Amino acid sequence: MVSDKRRALVIGGGFSGMFAANELKGRFDVTLVDAKEYFEYTPGILRAYVKPGHYDALSFTYQSILERTMGIKFLWGEVKQLDGEKQIAHVKPMFSDHEEEVAFDYCVIAAGCTFGLFSKWGESLWAPTVNEGAIAESEWKHIDERFIEGRRRHIFEEHEKLAALNKKKATVLVVGAGFIGVEWVTELQHYFPNLKLTIMDFLPKCLGPLPQNAASYCD
Repeated sequence: MVSDKRRALVIGGGFSGMFAANELKGRFDVTLVDAKEYFEYTPGILRAYVKPGHYDALSFTYQSILERTMGIKFLWGEVKQLDGEKQIAHVKPMFSDHEEEVAFDYCVIAAGCTFGLFSKWGESLWAPTVNEGAIAESEWKHIDERFIEGRRRHIFEEHEKLAALNKKKATVLVVGAGFIGVEWVTELQHYFPNLKLTIMDFLPKCLGPLPQNAASYCD
């Protein structure tokens, strides 16, 4: 039976993409496409590096939730081109050498961003590397983080590096005393107590944008 609902394509399965897909599913035939097979709760990712078993609480595979629970089609692949006039997305599915055309009536672009300042791809430890071009030039190209097991493997490798530093009582410098820097240095202190930790920032206090009481508590 052919549906008379209009087609909505959601590019990206992060917070915004998942929210949009859920809101639209009652009125549209929704397809969500993402270059990786899983959702990751990024705000909690620092704990996973010091306690890898925590990653299971931060992630799930899209197909298990979108298709089996929410009634939303999931396409695991990378959007290579978007034609707004023709209303077609050119998508390369994960296990195909060829691109497919996915037609839509409405398209929501929720692809997110990467923020590594020292990589042209924005690559950083705090987010998986999932685009083909970035993987080819990645610092950890031996791992395919489009798979959830690849992501777990990368997190475990970084954990082992931290454990080795802790064993030899190494010195670690955390540059940046904002939200992430403070969270990271305290996670390191708790799980790797032998590390000699220093945190620095160009501002005169930690958590600079917050009220003085927050900075004082942090100190």
